[in-house]
Amino acid sequence: MKKVLAILVAALLISCNSTNKNDNTQSAEDVALENIDVKGGELTDHVVRVTGMVSHVCKHGGQKMFLTNSSQDVNLLVRVSKSIPEFDIALEGSNVEVTGKLIATMVNEMESDHSEGEMQEANKAEGEPANCPTEEAMKAGAEGDECKTNVTYHVEATSFKELASR
Repeated sequence: MKKVLAILVAALLISCNSTNKNDNTQSAEDVALENIDVKGGELTDHVVRVTGMVSHVCKHGGQKMFLTNSSQDVNLLVRVSKSIPEFDIALEGSNVEVTGKLIATMVNEMESDHSEGEMQEANKAEGEPANCPTEEAMKAGAEGDECKTNVTYHVEATSFKELASR
């Protein structure tokens, strides 16, 4: 009887170890909120794990939340994915750990002396991205105007957990 029990325990241990070795899930890389902008280029489309305080959960469906660091000088947008239907508003003020895919988004910004509304209206008429001048607007005396493309990052969350209560 003792031999059978010992064999069963050994078989269980071997099977558990072999499934962990063959796990095909992609491991997440821990990234501090403060380093998202610095490391974002090399981590785009990779699975990351970030920790922060939930500063806001969108009240219309809970599809987005924002994480901030302890000094509240960094904010990161976190969006739901197919595996998470929504974020609970009760998470606001809680510390959470979020795991998900880091996504880069290109944002065009206009640096100009022109009013923002003037450029947006001109761009809408021409089908151009908001805040960037049309070719005609640039020729018409917008010499100092410059359209800069910035990259922003957000996480498409596949899982999250609350770390500490408020």
